[in-house]
Amino acid sequence: PANLAFLTGKGWETMQKAVKLSDVDVSKYDAVFVPGGLAPMVDMPENELLKKVIKETYERNAVVGAVCHGPVSLLNVKLSNGTYLVNGKNITSFTDEEERGYAIADVPFLLETALTKQGAKFHAAAVWSDHSIADGNLVTGQNPASAKGVAEKMIVILESAAK
Repeated sequence: PANLAFLTGKGWETMQKAVKLSDVDVSKYDAVFVPGGLAPMVDMPENELLKKVIKETYERNAVVGAVCHGPVSLLNVKLSNGTYLVNGKNITSFTDEEERGYAIADVPFLLETALTKQGAKFHAAAVWSDHSIADGNLVTGQNPASAKGVAEKMIVILESAAK
């Protein structure tokens, strides 16, 4: 029902008016959300502008959220103190186990493994189950079933900051 409402309501129409990240003043936003899909696994690990946006958003205590393969956007983000953003953070993403049963031939690396190598405290739930985690102002979700949970956690953080 939520997907149908998005597609038949204003959601789809609004999404078609998206602009390039380079044309956005991200500092005006209280949150950044990165959805999943296989393309981010190729496009995002080394994207300098995206790394800058994620770093600056996180460091000004705005909310950073990502789901499924979207947490690939967190890879290689170094904070001002020189540490990786994910180092010591409780996070999740599409798991190695899920990848092996889904699209292993279509991804250049395993996301769970890469996040763990940069110091993430990775938490996996049963494959394809709804699983999301908030660690401070960082919110991540394991797979498509986790998108709603990520959004709900981001909203709680935003509402508590507004008080």
